[in-house]
Amino acid sequence: MLARRIGIDIGTATTRVVTRAEGIVLEEPTVVAMTDGDRRLPEAVGREAVRLQVRHPAGVRLSWPLAGARVVEAQALDLLLQHYVTRVSGHQRLFRPDVMVSIPSGLRSGDRRRVLAAVTAAGARTVHLIDAPLAAGIGAGLPTQSSRGSLVVHLGAGVSDVAVLSRDGTIAHEACPICGRDLDRQVAERVLALHRVRIADEVAEQLKCEVALAPGTRGASALAVSGSEPGSERARTVTVRSEDLAPVGEALVERLAQVVERVLRGTPPGLRAAVRERGVTMTGGAARLRGLGPALGARLQLAVTVPSAPDRCVALGTGRALERLEVPGRQLLYIR
Repeated sequence: MLARRIGIDIGTATTRVVTRAEGIVLEEPTVVAMTDGDRRLPEAVGREAVRLQVRHPAGVRLSWPLAGARVVEAQALDLLLQHYVTRVSGHQRLFRPDVMVSIPSGLRSGDRRRVLAAVTAAGARTVHLIDAPLAAGIGAGLPTQSSRGSLVVHLGAGVSDVAVLSRDGTIAHEACPICGRDLDRQVAERVLALHRVRIADEVAEQLKCEVALAPGTRGASALAVSGSEPGSERARTVTVRSEDLAPVGEALVERLAQVVERVLRGTPPGLRAAVRERGVTMTGGAARLRGLGPALGARLQLAVTVPSAPDRCVALGTGRALERLEVPGRQLLYIR
């Protein structure tokens, strides 16, 4: 087989590109820089798009193609996918690549067709779509081909997926708006309510990652952050402690647990017992949050496992699925 095989994990916040031989070769923001007339700017995708907008804030806007499980900027999606396929496979090529794209499981049929069309227009020979929870399971090393079943909780930046996987397919599933960006917003609102300080999005994300949110986490943590006072906009620094953010963590654990329980109720009884025995595998960037795995496991009374690189599981799984294109198309290719 001389054609190159490329995997693309297109997430709400980050896009990762993987090849069969090299693993993850690109990891950049899922963003395109656009002019007022929506014309593409040279190399204005990913990190370069962010840098370009910083240099020319008045004439450039950043376009994020996905919001949760929806395509909200179709033109930007087309440009982004075509840019990465061309960038990895090259403008001059003797053989067109086979491409697999990981997408949010709740993506609508029209948006799925748009992804297929964009990658085809970039010169792909074949295009396959794989839902993010299945890719995450493969990337985490779960036996997704087994008939026994595996339970994946994938926590994305814009949407999260809970799914029971078996025989390289999804048996029961629910997409939910519990996501990294939603947590950032809740953290910022909590700081504002407690300390009367308005913090930037990146500061809220730092707090989310460095200060324990999950209830029962060992070792109290705190972080000094700066923001502005509402009304006066005067800068002020406050110390935010884990107990300040505890309600955010408690709500997160409870919401996730309720989704997992609904998915398990929708799983056939014969498979449910095997899934409970194996426990939960948590992937996605938010899976790194301090104490979240143990807290969720205690609430569900299930073992919770977090892989060493949970934010990369979908990309790695998309790459590994390239080796399994013989799996029936109904499981990896969606044109509905």
